Amino acid sequence: MQGEEIVREMPKALISWYAFEPGRDALFISGGEEACEALYEVLVEKEIKTARVTPDSLNGMVEDVKFDYIVFAGVLERSQCPVSLLSKCRALLKPQGRLFVGAQNRLALRYFC
Repeated sequence: MQGEEIVREMPKALISWYAFEPGRDALFISGGEEACEALYEVLVEKEIKTARVTPDSLNGMVEDVKFDYIVFAGVLERSQCPVSLLSKCRALLKPQGRLFVGAQNRLALRYFC
């Protein structure tokens, strides 16, 4: 594996460990960063039916469509209204759904919760 490929694959480790159930529905909110886009690839590799949206298009989504998983990184810290973003995500999650959020801390290190 070449150095560039290792760097490209590294963000996938953030959620590769989770036991996603194949065939479930996920929403991936794209922050536009290449490293964060690798998270979308994990969902596809794990056979999760994944819808992909931008933060701007999130507000136009109908809340009767619910998801088992919502995944985003590099979005919360750029949001003009993070409370509104998280509220919308909650409205789009199924009752037992999971929200995966990646964000940078003040040292610019990424953590996933």
